[in-house]
Amino acid sequence: MKILDIGCGKQKSKKTKPDDIVIGLDITKKGTEADITHDLDVFPYPFQNNEFDMIICFHTIEHLEDIPQLMSELWRITKNNGIIKILTPAWNSVFSYTDITHKHHLTPWSFDYWDSTTKFGKKFNHYTSKNTHFKIRKRRILFENQYKYLFIESLANIFPKIYSIFFGWIFPATELYFELQTKK
Repeated sequence: MKILDIGCGKQKSKKTKPDDIVIGLDITKKGTEADITHDLDVFPYPFQNNEFDMIICFHTIEHLEDIPQLMSELWRITKNNGIIKILTPAWNSVFSYTDITHKHHLTPWSFDYWDSTTKFGKKFNHYTSKNTHFKIRKRRILFENQYKYLFIESLANIFPKIYSIFFGWIFPATELYFELQTKK
């Protein structure tokens, strides 16, 4: 499996199988495990179409200027049915607002616009109409341990809309996790 770790930072993702190839991409080599350096806000990325089986984008997307353009680029360089894993601070996390380099604060529905089977994807198909299609395989609202013990994480993921509207600022999450599958 060929894996791209975007914004790999100091610790590039590890191989899960001996024959995996993991490529780290970051803006600089200094202080990172990047194999390739590239400004992540400059498109296209230095990769061929359909090159990767999986892309990992942990704590990077919130720093980038143009998320729609990024999603188009991830779709381009990922194989059909490839997986894109995204981890980002939750919109209601203090960590989302503490880092002044964060340009976006994402919610559990931020990627629905690229999935034509979702409410937002059906209603606002301006991203999917550009042939950038994903299927949301997984989305999770993640919490610190004290909230896990109180079953708030479980309830928030069963009832995300109720959690977001009524309890999101009372019991703030820490991160959001997404798995998207490319559809070509």
